[in-house]
Amino acid sequence: MNSYKTILEVIELGDKDNKDVYTELLKTEENVLKTINNVIQYEQQIKLKDVFLNKSIYDIIHDFSNTWFSIYKDIFIIKDYKSLSHIFLSNERKVYVGIMIILMAVIIFIVFVS
Repeated sequence: MNSYKTILEVIELGDKDNKDVYTELLKTEENVLKTINNVIQYEQQIKLKDVFLNKSIYDIIHDFSNTWFSIYKDIFIIKDYKSLSHIFLSNERKVYVGIMIILMAVIIFIVFVS
């Protein structure tokens, strides 16, 4: 019967300790949400920075040379001739293969004009 009275007192008067735990839990949850939102925002900034149009000339030349080295390695060192379309047209390589085609077209045009 004693426990029943204490339960009624807790219900009527409110348990201040439980309210403190609840507010503490809410604060912790807010901190976790802020941290998660910061991580998501940071990842979106990295993706935006990695867009081709936002890269510096040095990064473009570096990625261009790395892409063509990996294409050379795939074709001549590994000798994977079965999937040439995949080698040249994978998502990471499309832009740099296009730049190479444009460069070759300009060089051929200059050779034929002169």
